Amino acid sequence: MWKRLAIVWAALKGDLRLLWFAVQQPQSPAWLKVGIAAGLLYLVMPIDLIPDVIPVVGAMDDVVILTLLLRFLLARLPADIRAAAQQRADGGARRAVKLRP
Repeated sequence: MWKRLAIVWAALKGDLRLLWFAVQQPQSPAWLKVGIAAGLLYLVMPIDLIPDVIPVVGAMDDVVILTLLLRFLLARLPADIRAAAQQRADGGARRAVKLRP
């Protein structure tokens, strides 16, 4: 089970990094920034689909909805912005690997 969670986290971390670089592009569309703001607002909003006071299920709805939103936004990125963000994300990962002894 922990191995599966590690794989999911690695995929989400890569997607979040790609979205971060995509939103930093000057030509990134406004809907991308609105989508990210909506996701962050949902995360901090006290009203949820399933209340957070329910131990596991309350947090899982936030994770599922934010993951779906992340995939939705990344799937609709224009090709040029996605390519530039992917290049920056790959370049940063290679630099981090080269700096380690």
